[in-house]
Amino acid sequence: MRLFLCLFPSGNYGVVILAASAVGTVAGAAGHSFILGCFTDALMTDVGLARSTVATCFTVAIIVSALYSNVIGAAVDRVGPRLLVSVAALPYAAAIASMSLVSDAQSLQLSMLAIRMLGPETIDFACRAAVTQWWVARRGIATGVLNLVGASTSTLPALIAMAMEAHGWRATLWWMAVLMGSAALAVSVLLLHKPEDYGLRPDTGCRRPPPPSPRAPARQGPGPGPEPEPEPEPELRVREALGTSGFWLLALYYLLCGGLWNALNFHMGAVLDAQPLDATLGGASARSLLYLPMAAASAVCALAGGALADALPASRKQMALAAPAIAMGLCLAALGSGGVTRGAHLLGVGVGLGCYQGLDKTIPTVVTGGLFGRRSNGQITALYLVTRQLAGALGVQALGAVMDTAGSLGRVLSMGAVLLALLAAIAIWSTPRLQRKEKAG
Repeated sequence: MRLFLCLFPSGNYGVVILAASAVGTVAGAAGHSFILGCFTDALMTDVGLARSTVATCFTVAIIVSALYSNVIGAAVDRVGPRLLVSVAALPYAAAIASMSLVSDAQSLQLSMLAIRMLGPETIDFACRAAVTQWWVARRGIATGVLNLVGASTSTLPALIAMAMEAHGWRATLWWMAVLMGSAALAVSVLLLHKPEDYGLRPDTGCRRPPPPSPRAPARQGPGPGPEPEPEPEPELRVREALGTSGFWLLALYYLLCGGLWNALNFHMGAVLDAQPLDATLGGASARSLLYLPMAAASAVCALAGGALADALPASRKQMALAAPAIAMGLCLAALGSGGVTRGAHLLGVGVGLGCYQGLDKTIPTVVTGGLFGRRSNGQITALYLVTRQLAGALGVQALGAVMDTAGSLGRVLSMGAVLLALLAAIAIWSTPRLQRKEKAG
């Protein structure tokens, strides 16, 4: 920080925080369902595990890591992101590499658990918490930039598929360990906790002005006064946040979207196999048609969604939940009806899922931070993360059981589309009534 201020006296260190956090979200992506799901078929073929066994290992990893995220949320509020990321980086790389050595369900369980806990639940979580602390009035734009870089993770399944075809799945995991672990370690050097700890203000990165002297004469006469400060955010504790209706609507959103998104991504290979696609679309080509437009749409919607969320007043922040719910619902309806038959259809589904992914990533920082403030942001965000990951674990397990027994996914995906449509309607209709409770006195 001192070196930065010496080189750039009028610079905004929040930009450094944003850039480092963006790289950190990519580095911590190995534990996500759409990454681990790339190795499901290889584990079934080479290790001899059943699909339901792999799904169960991932389910247990999500449940345990979700409970662990409460510890990380409290630690981020107390010690900041730098210490957490620096401690997790090397063990995270070792965990990714260990997955290439699995030989049975027990070793796979330990590898998935470590990757999940150290990646999304520590590195990614801490990086996003840093952006929340350093950006307030422009948090939506900052989150959009963060997600613009994070959207590149949507291209990883296609890249992983190509690497696996060329070098095998075990060597691919070793390369992932080296690249992602090194990036996380480099990011930890740049992360800092709150700008107020260094005498700086959020958004601008300028030094905080000294408090006005009680002996200073009052300014008189017309003329422009000092630029007004933005409206301060509420600083709610966890118990106070639980008393608001907005908290529970967000919980419902994470419950539905978390379960459906994780289940869809983890079993995407089987979902695509169930579609009556043209015979020329298979393997890496089908995944490329799905995931590459997903990355582009996610990038665009991340920026647009962040700007729109910034523009929403506090009483209407929950309206930001409707757009991602509608986007995913349309995709589930298309996949559930078996209407994805050509490359253009698959590309459209990729765009829709990308819209969901980009819009959804603004929710934890912009909506949660705007409603409840920065005081207990880590702990409140962790509560939502627990809800989302538990729902995701149940979704992965339930969809895997359906495939093993019924062999048909159409009704499940169509029912998910209906539930998401209802959620969007509730968010739009009830938003004006979701006023934040102000502390009396």
